[in-house]
Amino acid sequence: MVLTADEHVDVAVATPAPKRAKIKTDLTVCLDDGEVEVHSIIVMMASPVFEKMLSSHMQEGSGNHIRLPGKKMGEFIAFRNALQFCTMEPFTPETVIFLSCWAEEYQVGALKAKCEDYLVSSVPVDGASLKHAITHSMEKRTMTVPRRNDE
Repeated sequence: MVLTADEHVDVAVATPAPKRAKIKTDLTVCLDDGEVEVHSIIVMMASPVFEKMLSSHMQEGSGNHIRLPGKKMGEFIAFRNALQFCTMEPFTPETVIFLSCWAEEYQVGALKAKCEDYLVSSVPVDGASLKHAITHSMEKRTMTVPRRNDE
């Protein structure tokens, strides 16, 4: 396109869109072997235990640190990741065992159900897995009875 001296083109100067502020974590979870920064709203929405702990007048509810004695950082990170809305981390026979323990202790029913479904569909039944299912009230798993080889 060629413009004459009498013509002009309005050119809007493109300004970059403002960057969204990152939502900073607001809670440090202190574990036996390290600390993990989290968004308290996520753990509170997923777990009534965390919700009660963090909204109470107890020490945990009044600060930005909570202590989980006897808990490992790697397990907590896997637990936190499993609570994320769009997590893509697959279960393994090892992770599903400790995640189901965390789900039971912190009353995260949806995670517990996912763990149980994985156990039923992907982990062979043996004495240890049945004991785990009984200990953690996994009814579907406890109904799975191992078959003898001669049947």
